[in-house]
Amino acid sequence: STERLSVRARLAREFHARHGIDIFIDAYNFMHTVQQHFSRFARESKHNKGKYSFGQDARDHLASMVKSLHEMNVGCRVLIFLDGINVDDLKPFPGVKFILPSQQKFGFGQADEEILHYVKLNRRPDAKTFVVTNDKAVQQLSDMHLSPGEFATFLVEVA
Repeated sequence: STERLSVRARLAREFHARHGIDIFIDAYNFMHTVQQHFSRFARESKHNKGKYSFGQDARDHLASMVKSLHEMNVGCRVLIFLDGINVDDLKPFPGVKFILPSQQKFGFGQADEEILHYVKLNRRPDAKTFVVTNDKAVQQLSDMHLSPGEFATFLVEVA
């Protein structure tokens, strides 16, 4: 039965069946977690010593990591949620879009708030929504959540 399949296996099955899929990624949560892909882009924060931030090169890298998903399944769209507002290209590739904070403009958890809001209002009725984050509140939105590490593994498996 489907219940026995891991979320990653369910995502792979939906993806290969060319079904409609929305993948919502908490960008900075992903970058901080999947260090083998992003550690080279980390810059020490000017304001908070010992804290690291990611800039345009890291965002470009994340967009390029997921662009093949839409190429392989046109029903798949990837929405990358950012904290902060400095984004150069909101639609870097077909099927890939950056989402900026509109719900909570300042402080921590901007991407989390935006995902919560987006899932309620902009979920496509004909698509399954998968959320990539470690954030517990966001995970509770959907039983279809993957940790950043699981999603990174999925990307390797479908490549």
